[in-house]
Amino acid sequence: MKVGSNKRDEEVTVIDEETLYEVFKDSMEREGAVETEDDAAVLLTPPHTKNEQILVRKMSEATDLLLSFRNIMKIDNLQGFNSLLKLCLDNNAISEIQNLDHLEHLEWLDLSFNSISKIEGLSKLTNLKDVTFFANKIEEICGLDACTNLECLSLGNNKISSVAGVIELRRFKGLRLLNLEGNPVSEGKDYRLNLIAFMNQLKYLDYIMVTTPEVEAAKEQFQDDLMDVMEDDALDDERLSREAAEAEYSAKLARANLGVFETMFKDMFAGDDSHPKLREVLPGVDDLVATFSSELEAMTQTMLQICLSKDEDRRAELEMFQEALAGLRGKFTSESIDIIEKWNASKLNLSCKLSIQTSVHAEDLAGPLRKVDDLYSKLMDLELRQVQYFEDIMSDFEARYREMTVACGEVQQSYFKAVEECENNYYKALNDLAESMLEKAAAQDEDDENSEVFPDMLLDRDLCMETLSASHDAHVGKVFKGEDVTRSAETQKLNSTIDGLMDEEHERNRSRIMELHEFSKAAKAELNSFITKEEIDEDYDD
Repeated sequence: MKVGSNKRDEEVTVIDEETLYEVFKDSMEREGAVETEDDAAVLLTPPHTKNEQILVRKMSEATDLLLSFRNIMKIDNLQGFNSLLKLCLDNNAISEIQNLDHLEHLEWLDLSFNSISKIEGLSKLTNLKDVTFFANKIEEICGLDACTNLECLSLGNNKISSVAGVIELRRFKGLRLLNLEGNPVSEGKDYRLNLIAFMNQLKYLDYIMVTTPEVEAAKEQFQDDLMDVMEDDALDDERLSREAAEAEYSAKLARANLGVFETMFKDMFAGDDSHPKLREVLPGVDDLVATFSSELEAMTQTMLQICLSKDEDRRAELEMFQEALAGLRGKFTSESIDIIEKWNASKLNLSCKLSIQTSVHAEDLAGPLRKVDDLYSKLMDLELRQVQYFEDIMSDFEARYREMTVACGEVQQSYFKAVEECENNYYKALNDLAESMLEKAAAQDEDDENSEVFPDMLLDRDLCMETLSASHDAHVGKVFKGEDVTRSAETQKLNSTIDGLMDEEHERNRSRIMELHEFSKAAKAELNSFITKEEIDEDYDD
């Protein structure tokens, strides 16, 4: 549904309910489109009168919203436009892009002819394909990093002067049209060839088609610079590929409730305020930390493989159950269809017979109505059998799934015990190092001018040991916290999986029973419609 208006209302400075009502109304009057009762209600609504329920429904259904030429100063109050694909806010007085984060489906955004000086507020609009900031006050191209699906971008008649900033747009591989006409940058020498050389994805620049001879000439003229850029691009692509792989792996661990494993070492030291103090007074701490990190990393990778394997088995078990459940439901659906098709065939014959009778009495329908009851009973029996089958296979699945979850939990628990053991080894090595340094400090000759100067902490055994203990406690605390987080995530995953399947079946069963009830009711009403009017009138008189 497309809604909008091009009227100017100098009094309107923000988007409010009255404005939206007017927009909906203007759109329908202009297009002559009244498709629903809500449309009619909007047209019949007196000025300055609003029906909130109708407005909410219209907002949720709208795919296009035109708010052009309305002297809007602030983007606001667009919550509820959950289906919006196109938003026009051109020819207004907007100076800041804001309050658009929730429009996650938006593909087309027009903010031309406003007073915008900075591109911002688009980080959540990842589906944007066509964006125009024509005729604003923008000096720098930024704030578009999340808009990776950009195909058309108009920045004409702004204040952009940096060619390098424009060339950065080459990372948008799908960008086909770019307009920069009317900017200082477009007046530079070799402007067009420069952009064509470094942005080979463009098909149109400043609304003029990019030709093959232009591309060849641009590459020839800027070939040396292109080589450097291509090398940088290759490095960037490698980095992005690596980051994508890391992100995918992290997501995989998170789905398996193993995210804590990946950050365990970093988390332990991030919460350790005593570690920097120990590094200052104990030479060799970094070597101990490196050894600790190496041991923990090797153990973590081994345990991760075991945990991921068990989680994969658990996921496969769920998929097998869902596949079996789909097959079961398909079987019962086929049986239901067969029963109903047989009924429809017999009903057709009955309807033909009844339609040629001069009169139809209630007694004539007693048999067919009993058949409807029998049909309803058969379908209900089929539904009850399906519920029983579900309960049987669900019971078996739940038992296996719980066992698998327990097995996952046991391996996870053994991991945290191993982490604690690694920490204890590190703590012991750190203690040994501290003891050695404390002994040296205690044995120093105060009268010897050439004796080594020790930090105050090494001259105070209690302070040194307290600092060591605090560091150890911080690490162990992180281990316990990680274990609690992982255990809670496992419990939540188990409960949400089981409860989700049970709730889905309950809702399906409830919907099916209501459907059968309505089917029976409609079938009886259809049969009763054959009773001749005279008999109905006689029954009414009696």
